[in-house]
Amino acid sequence: MSYTPDAYQRSISHFCGGNRRLNTVDVTRYNTLRAARKASVKNAADFANATAFLAELEKERRRELVGEGRRWQDMKRFGTALPFLTSKGRNSTRLWFPFTDAERLRNPLLEQNDGY
Repeated sequence: MSYTPDAYQRSISHFCGGNRRLNTVDVTRYNTLRAARKASVKNAADFANATAFLAELEKERRRELVGEGRRWQDMKRFGTALPFLTSKGRNSTRLWFPFTDAERLRNPLLEQNDGY
């Protein structure tokens, strides 16, 4: 198994035994990635709850993928895109990109996203 940043991102639904609601954290896959990067391992006790662990995952992806053009998708995935847009005076219509004219010509039933 490859332990790229996406490997632990794909397993995010399993990071706490499939029970984020229980606020328990299983750091096994995360530590596998950290060990491959020669970083110190973390204990489940290092995180107050599952939300704190998700925040750490977001920071880790930010460090690991800097400059690779994945930040916007991660912000949407982790729920930080809308607060970011709001802080810049934008609304939720900017969460989605516009459809190109070529796409709209190919599919006349396609409606343009709001705000474009």
